[in-house]
Amino acid sequence: MLNFVLNQLITYNDQLPDTLKAWVVRSCKAQIANISAFLVATLLSIIFSVALQLNPFVANTLGIICNFIYKFLVSDRFVFRVKPARPVEDALPLLASVEERPTNSDAALRNL
Repeated sequence: MLNFVLNQLITYNDQLPDTLKAWVVRSCKAQIANISAFLVATLLSIIFSVALQLNPFVANTLGIICNFIYKFLVSDRFVFRVKPARPVEDALPLLASVEERPTNSDAALRNL
């Protein structure tokens, strides 16, 4: 939990949840990501050591490396998902009003 809270406050501080419910939901997602990453690391370590006959220390190290990559990708996509940007349609009226205004170069040309 401490890792989740620090990650939320420091790394992803631009995406702070607004309500207690949002904190709990995101925390549960983080715990699911942690459990699945642990299972992936354990299974890969077993596969590397038993099926591929690697030294158990090497197999464990490879499992931890795969665990790190898996957990980062899952956390980035599933737990700390970036809020979607506003649709482009909302910006079209704003762009049209900006294009109608004369620019400084237009005013300078008129003064010549």
